[in-house]
Amino acid sequence: MLRELMILRTANVMRSDYEWHQHRDMAHRAGASVEQVDAVSAWQTSECYSERERAALMLTDAMLTGHVNDSVQEVLARHFSDQERVELVVTAGFYAMVPRVLDALRVPIEDARPSPPTG
Repeated sequence: MLRELMILRTANVMRSDYEWHQHRDMAHRAGASVEQVDAVSAWQTSECYSERERAALMLTDAMLTGHVNDSVQEVLARHFSDQERVELVVTAGFYAMVPRVLDALRVPIEDARPSPPTG
């Protein structure tokens, strides 16, 4: 679920409708509540996130600005192992790149509805 919350935060900050569309339902399936998905734009003031979730979202914001300072590192260290922190950083870094590529290539949002049967 952390991965999906991080992706939604990135989609929100980067204004990536494609990523939002693709990952909103994935976040729900991974266990994120409707409230968590709806509050991702204001996660700092919302009470629906755990401390671990807040730490992951804090890292996401720091990665998007290009500076993960010592205070972010300290918060991460309280909640995640070294291996988990590497995974979170790689996730945040990858999904910071994805919306830029989607935008540059003008990738359209697929229709979420199934196509009607032919024949």
